Amino acid sequence: MLNQTNILESLEKSRQKIRNDFFLKPNGLKASYEYTRIIDEILIDIFSCSVKNARFSDLVLCASGGYGRKELAPYSDVDILFFTEKKVTHSRIKESVKKILYSLWDLNLKVGHSLRNLNQGLSSSDIDQTAATNMLDARFLAGNYLIYKKFRKTITSFFKFEKNFINLKMNEKELRLREKTTEQYFLEPDIKYSKGGLRDINLIFWAMKIRYSVSTIDDMLKLNLITSFEYRKIRYLLKFIFTIRFFLHYLSERPNDRLTFEYQRKISNLMKYKSRKKTLGVERFMKHYHLQVRNCICLNYIFLENNPKNQQYFFHLHNLFKFHGEMKYTVKGKFLFTKDKTMLEKNPTKIMEFFFECHNRKLSPSYNELRVILNTVSFINKSKFNKSLIKKIFTSILI
Repeated sequence: MLNQTNILESLEKSRQKIRNDFFLKPNGLKASYEYTRIIDEILIDIFSCSVKNARFSDLVLCASGGYGRKELAPYSDVDILFFTEKKVTHSRIKESVKKILYSLWDLNLKVGHSLRNLNQGLSSSDIDQTAATNMLDARFLAGNYLIYKKFRKTITSFFKFEKNFINLKMNEKELRLREKTTEQYFLEPDIKYSKGGLRDINLIFWAMKIRYSVSTIDDMLKLNLITSFEYRKIRYLLKFIFTIRFFLHYLSERPNDRLTFEYQRKISNLMKYKSRKKTLGVERFMKHYHLQVRNCICLNYIFLENNPKNQQYFFHLHNLFKFHGEMKYTVKGKFLFTKDKTMLEKNPTKIMEFFFECHNRKLSPSYNELRVILNTVSFINKSKFNKSLIKKIFTSILI
């Protein structure tokens, strides 16, 4: 028998501890994992008390959406999915779902939920993009694990044949950014939906999950899908964005992802961005934010390279220099490749030549070459860029 009062008291104590720990040492990534773990434990307990023979029942409970990705913020909705092989109108199934939802509502949790029958199958006409994404993010919590395994098999088969899913998500992104790329959103960005925000980070993970069946950056690193340098970049990007998001929720006392001028000042102070002689702390904070946005845009380009919707590196430049390009490069579609795959490593002159050739031919840098550059350039001594030829090439690109 559940004691709702005790559960609510325990939840509030846990929330307060997470808040205190966060303000003492801000780490949004750690806080979101901890908050997710607490909600997981509560849901598993509620399921066990609400469903007879919970482990071998006809019902499965999964976390979905941001909750499924372990991205819960203080005022986030808790999205859950129920799966069954019986009819969704079955009296025992309906009663079990109702008990669970009432228990969650009694805890003052904002819950989004859906109930699906696995035997109905999945098709493009059957589910919309939001429902498909929620199922892609579904994470097992409780219930009959055999049913969950069937669900994973079904959803994997669905995305195997639905190769257009990422293209549709890119179209969705394009529509979203039309609204979120105005000057107003550049100065006061929406850290979830603006360019380089959380939704763009999610897009990388969705693509990796569909193509390689991996869910975490640790799994991506183990399978050599990303380099150690990219791993550190992604992890720091997640930590930075989640930390800002936690501050926004706590300071607003509501689900808020808009980094307005008011919160920019408050958060920069809380994150200890100090003012310098010529730069205010808040200016340094926002510069750091936009650098992380740029990193996210670059990572989107790398991991979604096969999607033509994301190839927007088209340039125009009259031919000022000759580098015997036909000997060094090959063209495939709208992309420029190097014949020698080691040419760009640790050589700033070759890197600038490559970008110039892209401009000159009105082509996009290929995925592999751009990836090599991004993984290499940070480790090149700055003095090596201080060459007259590099300066001439760089100047000509800007003209």
